[in-house]
Amino acid sequence: MKKDHGTIPIERPKHRESRYKLINKKREMFLVQHMIETKDKEISKLMEHKNMRKMGLHSSEKLLEKDT
Repeated sequence: MKKDHGTIPIERPKHRESRYKLINKKREMFLVQHMIETKDKEISKLMEHKNMRKMGLHSSEKLLEKDT
């Protein structure tokens, strides 16, 4: 006697067209997520660059004040 150990039924698309639509939607979602992550990384790099320039500007101002 074979026992069923609580397997969860997987909902599968009934039509081949539905399956392709699902795959295309998942692909689109992946690409959008990848684009968002790429933009977030670029924003972080730009913010870091901005902060470095700001620190350099403050250092230059302090040196200028010290010289005058």
